[in-house]
Amino acid sequence: MKYLSTLLVLSIALLSCQNSAPKEGNKLAQLEQTLKDNPSSENAMAVVKEIGDQLSQIKNDPDQMKPLLLKGLNISKNNKLGGSMVNFLMPLIRKFPHDEETTSRLLDLSSLMRTGQKNHISDVILKSLSNRLPENGDVQEAMKNISAPIASIDEKLKTMGEVIFENPDQFGINRKASQQYVDACEAYALANPGDLKSADYLYKAAEIARSLRTFPKTLSIYDWIIESYPKYEKAPTTLFLKGFIIENELQNDDMAREVYEEFVDKYPSHDLADDVKFLLENLGKTNEEILELIEKK
Repeated sequence: MKYLSTLLVLSIALLSCQNSAPKEGNKLAQLEQTLKDNPSSENAMAVVKEIGDQLSQIKNDPDQMKPLLLKGLNISKNNKLGGSMVNFLMPLIRKFPHDEETTSRLLDLSSLMRTGQKNHISDVILKSLSNRLPENGDVQEAMKNISAPIASIDEKLKTMGEVIFENPDQFGINRKASQQYVDACEAYALANPGDLKSADYLYKAAEIARSLRTFPKTLSIYDWIIESYPKYEKAPTTLFLKGFIIENELQNDDMAREVYEEFVDKYPSHDLADDVKFLLENLGKTNEEILELIEKK
């Protein structure tokens, strides 16, 4: 009996030690405490990195994303981590466009872009805000920092689009001009949420990103269109292209299958539905196998 009592005491003690041991879920809290005890850029970056890691594990759950994004933004701002601020500002603006703080976030983003010598982004944001909010004093004050007058954003983006084909590289486009065009289109969409022009500019930006073979960027823009503009006329095509890139460029059949099945479920009567069904049936097959199947049919 005494032996059993001793074992029970030891078991309780061990359990207590296990419960008090650091858990992976507490890692962020521990890093925040370290930053509080020893404020430094290094410790701030460690917190920011952990927030980024946690965000990467969350699949479009706004209730989980927003607190982490806000925490990351505040820590980055308090520790003057401009690059990290951008990484948190953009998804906050994109995914929560109706927040009261959106205008101030856009102004902060514009300022950071200007500091980073990306005036093409800053100017598009400022001109868009000025068009939408002509009576806002903060916006009009910020307009004093615009690098060059813009009569029309549409004309500016059109001109930027034309430059893409000047001095082309081996892929037939000017890489720097193309990246700037993609940036400017995204800036327009951030500053003009809900505007169907935003969907059009995002679609064009995705096409250029695809030409550049920057597929993570392409897929990110496709997701932006799919999530924010479900009624956009090219939303079905966007979903199809997302699956096609995942299958053929990323070589991920399982993920491509999910996208194709989503397409068939959402758009069973679309012109592309039969093509998507065919791709679904032949996922994983080589071109030779598919060609042989077509010949037999």
